Amino acid sequence: MDEGNLIAERFKLQELLFSEDGSCGPCLDDNTELYADFNVIEQWVNGKPEQVMGDAVIHAVPPNWGKARQSSCELLQKTKDLRVACYLTQSFLAESQFEGLCAGLNLIRSLLTEYWEHVHPQLIIDGDEDPEYRINAVSYLSNPSFIESVSRVNIVESRAVGRYCLKDYRIASGEIEAVNSDPDSSQPEMPMINAAFMDAELDGLIQSRRWVSESIEIASEVTQFFAEKLSPELVPQLGPLIEELGQINNIYDDILTRRNVSIGSESAEGDEAVDGDDIMQDQLSKAPPGGSREITSRDEVVKQIDQICKYYEIYEPSSPVPLVLIRAKKWVMMDFMAIMQDMSPDSVQNIQKLAGLDESK
Repeated sequence: MDEGNLIAERFKLQELLFSEDGSCGPCLDDNTELYADFNVIEQWVNGKPEQVMGDAVIHAVPPNWGKARQSSCELLQKTKDLRVACYLTQSFLAESQFEGLCAGLNLIRSLLTEYWEHVHPQLIIDGDEDPEYRINAVSYLSNPSFIESVSRVNIVESRAVGRYCLKDYRIASGEIEAVNSDPDSSQPEMPMINAAFMDAELDGLIQSRRWVSESIEIASEVTQFFAEKLSPELVPQLGPLIEELGQINNIYDDILTRRNVSIGSESAEGDEAVDGDDIMQDQLSKAPPGGSREITSRDEVVKQIDQICKYYEIYEPSSPVPLVLIRAKKWVMMDFMAIMQDMSPDSVQNIQKLAGLDESK
């Protein structure tokens, strides 16, 4: 079963797309009950900001993605509406990260391709063709709220080092400033983020990259579908979403290259395409979870030392660790006495006496 079918099955997309009579149900704008349900979903998605009333402070309420997802799924079975699908996509993203984003975008693409004439918001309103409502509905995918959700998805998870999202990466790189009300909390640092990438399970990084790449492809297809059905000028503005995902993709490409994974173009067609499952199996045959693998020769020890020194040269140039490693590298091919001769020549004679060795013989 290919990746698209696996995602469709895992997130039960066919149930959300199913319509017994081929219709998309009533428009929620014209149905008081459905519109009330939609308003509830908006409340789950938006949460509530902090409020100050006199001396009293009412704390902010974060989004409830579980209830937003459940309510969106229920409403989509009553009315096929792209606005609801976008909220569901955001819920999938928050709960299931990039796999969820890919699932939600798949759902939106299918609603458009399978129900173009009838999916809500419809193209014909009060007898006049007005595609702006539909365009604006899908453009929510580039809304600041949605982009913020993307930036908070973990791009790397390491049991030893921790979890980091795109926002952490930008703070650590100096691209944006941290906004934190807690002065005692630590800020993300690039050496720690890179250490997390080096420690994270390789198959997880490869899979995340595939989901991000697939999401970029689907978002582009949605834009192209609008252009074909309407005109190149009448398309949802998904540039911010694609740009955000593109930056994440570039980070993955850089990290996977540093971890000696050559993935090529996963969007290529035909024999030139690189199968992600083959990549994972190949890499997992070489490396157990955690990104490390068994070292079987002294030559490989030397290579590992070189890679560690390269890391410090790039990310921690002030560290003294490479000085020790460079010296240790010389010892890899030496025997014990040669190492002691290099480390402490004055102690060699004592060691020889202790071992009962006589250099004169």
